[in-house]
Amino acid sequence: MSHLRTLLIATVLCASLHAKADEYYEFHRITCDSELPAFQIERVGYWNIKYVVWPAGGPANQWWQSHVTALKHLESKNGLYVLDAFYGHFDQPNLSWQCGPITATVSFQRVPRPDESPPRYVRMHPRLTITVGKTFLVSDIALSPTRVRAYQDYMQGACLEVCHEGKCQDILDSATQPLSDARLRNLFPR
Repeated sequence: MSHLRTLLIATVLCASLHAKADEYYEFHRITCDSELPAFQIERVGYWNIKYVVWPAGGPANQWWQSHVTALKHLESKNGLYVLDAFYGHFDQPNLSWQCGPITATVSFQRVPRPDESPPRYVRMHPRLTITVGKTFLVSDIALSPTRVRAYQDYMQGACLEVCHEGKCQDILDSATQPLSDARLRNLFPR
């Protein structure tokens, strides 16, 4: 029994010596399909991918540019965007997608990262607008839902699904009453 206890203590000590802090990185996965047509934005996260987000190598004074290049690669290859986080980056005031007749735009504010000189900027306070033709489905909402999906159903017209904290709602009248911040609060009361 004494050997088992010693082995257990040694295992716990070794594990604690080699333990590293877990790091969580949150993204917004954006998909746009012009054939369906459909647009979807959903919040996703990954643990311990610092090596992807903050690649090593290169001169120390180029760490930020290496980071931005890595994030742009995740955007173009995987549809993963950092919005509303200080490990993101800023390069333009909005992003837009044309998915057949569906147009989606995410706008955001340019905010400096804290305590950096010269300042480096990130995308903060994202807002989403989705239209089909000239009809608003989503009217400039704060990007708080975990998923928003808009698609064209050729029998019913434009369809909208919104999910927040595990609860989803199909919004069938979004063409006549667009989703707004106030309506979103009514759909998902706190």
